[in-house]
Amino acid sequence: MAETLTDKQRYLLEIQQKRVEFDEIKQEYLNAPLEELSEKFGIPLLSKIPISEDSIEESENGTPILLQNNKTPTKEAMQDLVNTIIKVLPPVSDETCTGRLAKVLEELEVEA
Repeated sequence: MAETLTDKQRYLLEIQQKRVEFDEIKQEYLNAPLEELSEKFGIPLLSKIPISEDSIEESENGTPILLQNNKTPTKEAMQDLVNTIIKVLPPVSDETCTGRLAKVLEELEVEA
């Protein structure tokens, strides 16, 4: 006589299956170029941040990258990203959250 699964067992099996599917998808995207992912999901690629040893060392000592004294490629790329966001992000007082996001996406598409 075959055993039937309880609701809890079915639920746990479903979660395990989803975890396996997620792990497979995650591996696929971890190795994909950022430009490809940006295009596939329709999300603008605002920046690529290089990792420099100096920035890592200072970060591990508790200094945020943008507040570090050294001028590193990491710090410069992050500052450029901040400037891009500031440039395209409408002021909070102008719109609702949804309206602001629509304006940002519109502005980013114009720049691309």
